Amino acid sequence: MSGGWRRRAAAAVLLAATAAAAPAQDWPWHRGPHHDGTVAGDALPPPPVALALRWQRPLGSGYAAISIAGGVGVTLFSDGERDHVIAFDAASGEERWRHPIGPTYRGHDGSADGPLSTPAIAGDTVFALGPRGELLALALADGRRRWSRRLVEEGWGRAPQYGFATSPLIAGELVVVQAGGAGARLLVAFDRTSGEVRWTAGEDSSSYQSPVVVELLGRRQLLAVGDHVLVGVEPRRGEVLWQHRHTAEGRARGASGHPLVLDGDRLLVRSGPSEAVLFTLAAGAQGTAIRELWRSRRLFTRSHAAAVPYDGRLYSFDDHFLTCVEPASGETCWKSRPPGGRGLIRIGPYLAILADDGAVVLVEAKAEGYAEAARLKVFARGGWTPPTYAGGAILVRNLEAMARLAIVAARAPAGPAAVPRLEGACGELARRLEAAGEAERRALIDAFLARHPRSPLVEDGGLVCFLYRGPAQDVALSGNLTAAVRQELPLMPVAGGGLFLLTRRLDEESLYEYRFHVDFAAPVADPRNPDRVGSIFGPSSVLAMPRWQPPLRLATPAATTRGRVEELRLPSTALGAEQRLRIYLPPGFDAAAGYPLVVVQESAGAAEARLPQLFDELIGGGRAAAAVVALLPPLAREHDAPALDAYARMVAEELVPALERRFGARRDGRVLLGAGSGAPIAAWIAFARPGVFARLGLHSFFLHGLYGPLAGGAFSLSPAAQDELLARASRRPPQALEIELASSRHPARD
Repeated sequence: MSGGWRRRAAAAVLLAATAAAAPAQDWPWHRGPHHDGTVAGDALPPPPVALALRWQRPLGSGYAAISIAGGVGVTLFSDGERDHVIAFDAASGEERWRHPIGPTYRGHDGSADGPLSTPAIAGDTVFALGPRGELLALALADGRRRWSRRLVEEGWGRAPQYGFATSPLIAGELVVVQAGGAGARLLVAFDRTSGEVRWTAGEDSSSYQSPVVVELLGRRQLLAVGDHVLVGVEPRRGEVLWQHRHTAEGRARGASGHPLVLDGDRLLVRSGPSEAVLFTLAAGAQGTAIRELWRSRRLFTRSHAAAVPYDGRLYSFDDHFLTCVEPASGETCWKSRPPGGRGLIRIGPYLAILADDGAVVLVEAKAEGYAEAARLKVFARGGWTPPTYAGGAILVRNLEAMARLAIVAARAPAGPAAVPRLEGACGELARRLEAAGEAERRALIDAFLARHPRSPLVEDGGLVCFLYRGPAQDVALSGNLTAAVRQELPLMPVAGGGLFLLTRRLDEESLYEYRFHVDFAAPVADPRNPDRVGSIFGPSSVLAMPRWQPPLRLATPAATTRGRVEELRLPSTALGAEQRLRIYLPPGFDAAAGYPLVVVQESAGAAEARLPQLFDELIGGGRAAAAVVALLPPLAREHDAPALDAYARMVAEELVPALERRFGARRDGRVLLGAGSGAPIAAWIAFARPGVFARLGLHSFFLHGLYGPLAGGAFSLSPAAQDELLARASRRPPQALEIELASSRHPARD
């Protein structure tokens, strides 16, 4: 959740009167001495270079980056019980002091425990912001508290969903926090010495952005990206110089704005989690004129990494793919699957990255393509926090540890990266293709595919070969055979391209689903596998291993156990249109029997046709009581709060009474169920209409925390509606509503 800005070297001199200066060997605050994630790296050895580990030590969970001044490193972490500010000797890693912030901020909805904000060091004081809004001024020498403020309790700020991640900004004698408070309190400036409030400015909410002092149109100003507007502020007095809306209402939920000034008159902004925008600014008689040059939903999205500039190009992550962009046009120069990561900085001509596999990687920053300069495995896994560079060394951290590495001269150029080994028939094909001439390769591939007309190819011992043939530069595979939800396994190009192979050993009793990602585009099903299933990611291919046995619920039930499905046409005043839905009636249905009522909100992309079959197995097999089940069709797009309230009204005031009248459904003990993208819809209904349902069951791919599925509703709820539902869920649940939550990643054997 880091931010990023660019300031040219000349601008740094001009800003000396407003923003505190940093010694050349320090990295004293968010995004480094120039707030842009870059340093000159003048003392680097000539290439080839290597990385050498100087020390490594345990560190608790947290996302805060490391700040360094005068040889002292400072960051924030959790020890499992409390969040702390910790100071340590940068050369040795030895702890100097720690200061408690408060009880550990617990992770939720996919996040880990611990604080997020990067501290700032100015003179002999550390300024740190805790996840609940605890702003602390501590002595750098021993951690003693000089003053503190509580942003939320004092009314200066509002905590975002994942806690405060904004980092304090040193601006002369002020420390400025992007607090996002109501009533012109987007920014709050405190006196560095006393902690007294000097000014507030800007009217907007704020998520995870941090402000920066920049030289823009020849004028020093403090720049902030709110959730909806850009604001330029005079740093000493807090006067708003200009503002401009950068996104539509509701589009910036979870934004990590990251303003980056280019050439003094262009401004790159991450407008929410899924858009990048480049603006050009000009001074005019009516004030600052702002014009949009381009807006893209294909650049630097699905990532909190901030872009860094070098030699007329921008470098950052698009998802976890390292990407080079030409800023004038917004066109991608190149995109690379390795090294994978979540954040980066630039040290001279190198990009420094903590890769997803826990290696620290140096990459040459050049427009021609990805070129790795050095790599050293440091941790067992990567992290979300960008590296730090100070005193000639790189410091990195993840959720478990931190380490210091030096950039040294390599004894010899690095050899080629290890190539994954292909096994079985596909391995033999690859070896024959490498040995064959250009003319023979096509014939070899055609003959192989003729012998194996569908993929993947399954051999003895659970060896599986996934195969893709077609024009492409990069092909990868994802699905429930990977270690993590969004992990992608690269396929190996063979025969000069056009054929991509991957071999894996899989459990022979399991059922798998998978997808191909071709040239970093949206996932697609395997064109050579006719077995497919819908999913939240779109059509997925299915691989049933040789010894997999379908569970009973997927088998055809006996005729005596079957219920029946009727269509209900429901006129709806709430929605202004007739609603058509399926009603499952249990075996031997009798309207006079008085059955319990179950309402199921179906999920987009799920195998809804199998639900009546599941009810047949459960009810006909005696594992569940007979019930009337109403199946609500999935909602195929995002809906805002008014539309969802109307939908909840339809369910509560129109559907439920209709089911009672027509099918004799009981009024007591009603159950509401939702899975996948249907889970947040079901939750919305329950919280919007308390007392209608006695039990709520949610099963979601996105479920991580207590109300995790609510945050996973991007497929059915607008960002603003997700915020509203989380707010409702954070309050006391409706009386007499029993909630059951469950989550899984499509268990392989079931």
